[in-house]
Amino acid sequence: MKLPFRPATMMLEKIMIPFLQASRAMLSGQSVYGPSPNQSAVQVIGYNYTNLLRYYKMYYECLAVKKKFYEDTVGEPMTNIQDIMFQGGERVVLECHACLPPLVAARSYGVRWMRRLMWKGGFEDVPANEKEAERYIINDDGDLVILSIVNTDSGMYTCFKHGAHESTYTIGVEDLGDRLRVFETSDDPIKFPLPKPAVSLEKFNLQVSSTWSEWTECNACSVRGQRKRRGVCNVKILDDRFQVKPKDVQVLRDFPGGRACRSALLPPAISQLPEVKDRKTELMIGYCQVECVTKAAVMQYTDINGKVVEIVEKGRKSLRRETIPTGPPKVARTAVYASIGSRVILQCPHKDARTLAIRWQNGSILIDELTINIETKGRVYVDFNNQLVIKAAWKYDRNTYRWASSSRV
Repeated sequence: MKLPFRPATMMLEKIMIPFLQASRAMLSGQSVYGPSPNQSAVQVIGYNYTNLLRYYKMYYECLAVKKKFYEDTVGEPMTNIQDIMFQGGERVVLECHACLPPLVAARSYGVRWMRRLMWKGGFEDVPANEKEAERYIINDDGDLVILSIVNTDSGMYTCFKHGAHESTYTIGVEDLGDRLRVFETSDDPIKFPLPKPAVSLEKFNLQVSSTWSEWTECNACSVRGQRKRRGVCNVKILDDRFQVKPKDVQVLRDFPGGRACRSALLPPAISQLPEVKDRKTELMIGYCQVECVTKAAVMQYTDINGKVVEIVEKGRKSLRRETIPTGPPKVARTAVYASIGSRVILQCPHKDARTLAIRWQNGSILIDELTINIETKGRVYVDFNNQLVIKAAWKYDRNTYRWASSSRV
């Protein structure tokens, strides 16, 4: 049946039945997914009448935009494909971009993910089995979440809804240890190497360089601190008037900015060139100094619609809160056991650990990530994801390790 792609404001008659069904469920104190013994549906789902109507309007607007996209691109090469590189250990979210009505879970509405792994070949469902379901999760929005991505996850991932293509990603994964530590400035380039310059391969009509991420936050304030950014190897056409050798490929012409050297889209004839294959990801360390900013602690209380109804400053008591405020959360503690010579990775449990300004401590000793790699001859280092990596554990590494940001431990 053809969907009525009309403006959302003209679709009210089409949404009244599900809207009234959801409304009756809310009034009876039940979730539209089923009864809840302790909470009303509004508490469980977070919808009120206004929000529900707004989400239905967004749904039909999404359908209209998607219809126009397919009409404008009919007969043309697929353009909604993204080529992305990740660092090993990252939490990855691949968005499906499917239009889903409110109160409906993605899988029950025909959302399906498939993949083709680089090392395996052939298309298969994701997750492929129950064991993988612990690490591959399809959330209610239809997005694919991969926990702690590894090199064997490299490949092509495609999202479908009712068999129709929604989005495709080709992803590559770089080994956390396979990177070169460089410095923003250096008085001793041998001990503290500078980033590699771009290299022009005129024989092949290619240029190989590093594409840099944004700087992380400074990891200290009012004193000199450190910041980091990552440079990923990138290859692009040097002059688009001429062919690429040893093999001219359309993917480099479709992306004028180039593709990552480890991209699954690059043919072996290019990805195996020594200048491309041997160029490592660079982790740049720079110095920084920023002033500390202190703000009074403020607690905001909102009603069910998200409207702020009370602001409580530090040291004050809420008129709406009946219980006594608790103290700061306890420090999370984890015991790690490792055999001598094994690889150990200590992770900060914070969900934003990769972007926070974090510093590690070994007991009472502050670890300087600028020098620890040199002092231990590469045995210990802090990677781009702010993980403390010990390549080969020694007996005297046994200690209490702490991580701290500017706001918590």
